[in-house]
Amino acid sequence: PQDLISPSLLYACLQWAHHIDLSSDPQDLATLVNDTFRPKFPFWLEVLSVTRNVHLASGLLLIASSAVGVSLRYTVMI
Repeated sequence: PQDLISPSLLYACLQWAHHIDLSSDPQDLATLVNDTFRPKFPFWLEVLSVTRNVHLASGLLLIASSAVGVSLRYTVMI
């Protein structure tokens, strides 16, 4: 399954938080991050898991939430 993940998708999954952090005004992105990322959260975790990068998830969430100045809280329902 790992070979089904394109390099561009993996890059996006691993680097989105850093791009937010480097934005000229990351706090303006808070609503966009929340509205866009929340519904995709399980898929993002799946990509990280399949590519053996899930250990990076909490750090990436911390980077993004710190950059936009809000707490990103997610509940995963099984």
